[in-house]
Amino acid sequence: MPSGLSKAQLDTPRPAHGGTGGRGPGRDGPGFGGGGDGDQGGGDFRYSPGIYQVGMIVALFSIASLFIALVVAYGIQLQTQSIWQHVRIPVMLWVSTALLAASSASLEAGRRALRRGFAQRYIRLLGITTFLGLAFIASQLLSWLDLKRQGIYVAANLHGSMFYVFTGAHGVHVLLGILSLFYLSWRSRRLAGATEHGVRHERVVTSAVALYWHFMGVLWIALFGLLHLWS
Repeated sequence: MPSGLSKAQLDTPRPAHGGTGGRGPGRDGPGFGGGGDGDQGGGDFRYSPGIYQVGMIVALFSIASLFIALVVAYGIQLQTQSIWQHVRIPVMLWVSTALLAASSASLEAGRRALRRGFAQRYIRLLGITTFLGLAFIASQLLSWLDLKRQGIYVAANLHGSMFYVFTGAHGVHVLLGILSLFYLSWRSRRLAGATEHGVRHERVVTSAVALYWHFMGVLWIALFGLLHLWS
């Protein structure tokens, strides 16, 4: 078995059914190690998808609990208000929603490219996803400027403060996701000389980051819906 994979090998599409080596046909062909257990091959518990996925799911439950607490707290406060203070939804929030949806699609495409052995396409799609994530943050900041032009501030308007708190808290978590994307980009430089076991590990880490990023997209859609309902 070769000790490493060249860039040309990584960028060569792999057949859907495996090769002749290892313990049976693998999903990505012999270039990714012909073990029949796919991403979980190698027998090294440190690279087990279960460890990464369980850790990420626990983190996402914690994040979800934080936002549920915020929603409940604001819901209780709104029930006590006798006068409904309406807020016009900033147009940039629609733009930011489209940007986050597009970034989720590009990251998923990159993850599939990595599975099929297209290293350069994976790296390029990581860059696109990171750019879209940064554009999302910029659009959120522009929406804050729109709110300011409307004369809406955190202390003066409970409904308006929801926009700042929800978008701000979500934006911080998106920034953490962007840092994770930068980390993936840094790791991707080693793909050209990576062993088959290392490539499997890269898929596992990418899948964990993708799970976090997709969750941020779903969470934003839920928050955006609430902002519409309560504006």
